[in-house]
Amino acid sequence: MKRNVVIIGASDYCKYTIDIIEQENKFHVLGIFDKSLKNDKSFYGYKIMGYLKELKELSNRDPDIYGIVAIGDNFT
Repeated sequence: MKRNVVIIGASDYCKYTIDIIEQENKFHVLGIFDKSLKNDKSFYGYKIMGYLKELKELSNRDPDIYGIVAIGDNFT
């Protein structure tokens, strides 16, 4: 059974992370959390689920969900 995971940050790092997750086929991506995109949008084929408030609500409902932070800084 695949474990559920969410990704924090909709960027190129997120795309790379999704590519690896899909290749490994061990996790199921529920969606992405990002403060700059609206909840009704999608990114790289996955639903934008909100940001910190919604992430906290989701983790309270299901504490077994994994999270991956896919935020980087290309200027350092």
